[in-house]
Amino acid sequence: MLRWLMLSAGLLLTGCAGMGRVPEAYRAVHHFELRKPLTIPAGAARVFVQNGRTKSYSAVDWYSPWCALEVREVKDAPQQVAPGVFRVIRVSVDQVEIARRQYPLMLAMNDLARMSIGIGIGGGWHGAGASVVFGIGDTWQPPETMDTVTFDLAGSQQNVMRLTCGGRLSNGSPVDGPDRFRPDVATINSRILTDVGRLY
Repeated sequence: MLRWLMLSAGLLLTGCAGMGRVPEAYRAVHHFELRKPLTIPAGAARVFVQNGRTKSYSAVDWYSPWCALEVREVKDAPQQVAPGVFRVIRVSVDQVEIARRQYPLMLAMNDLARMSIGIGIGGGWHGAGASVVFGIGDTWQPPETMDTVTFDLAGSQQNVMRLTCGGRLSNGSPVDGPDRFRPDVATINSRILTDVGRLY
């Protein structure tokens, strides 16, 4: 049976800024306290934290909640961020994906066992060229994305720009559990940052 007809115009995010009002859960957050020094790797703008441990981008487990502290300036040498308290000057929510499925050119792809027909035009990484996908059947799955919350920061260390925290990579399936949702403040403090820092 025909179940769906889908058109994707290549506007799948690297970010969907301005998704709406800031959820009530984050409105009481006014400060971020960094309790331990963090090192931003050379050539990078961010250092990631999961389960209280710092990680580089390539070491992040995207199927687990995470946070990233970001600086404004990328340098050739590692950068140290000292412990301190930062004011939260803006909170925004978003939805991001870290990769995009590459759709090759497909004409008349028939899968009779699953009653699906698909026609696609190739797309690229992070929106490098539009991708158009038509599908009929029950085999299509929504892309895996992460719901995030970003806290823009201000303080004496002016190179420190923001803290972004996200839920696990998920296509929204209930089997992915509660970690598929944007992490709340309690989760950020107790499960992600632990003794590295806290929001309050």
